[in-house]
Amino acid sequence: MFKTNAFKENHRYQEPAAKAAELEREGSYTQAAEFWNMARQNANTFENQAWARLREEFCRNFGRRVELAGKQAMRAA
Repeated sequence: MFKTNAFKENHRYQEPAAKAAELEREGSYTQAAEFWNMARQNANTFENQAWARLREEFCRNFGRRVELAGKQAMRAA
């Protein structure tokens, strides 16, 4: 029974984590942060929780910078 529950938890972590990584590669940092948050909530190890939390923070911060740079570029044009 434990292995089944652990597998389900891991599976619930892997799907949003994979989607978050894909969104990061596409440059959709705000959306990626939401998926990292979902992955963190479903992580079954402290390492996965910590990794997802750090990626979420990075995506939120970097996403804000990208949005701000885009707005500044629009004003300059």
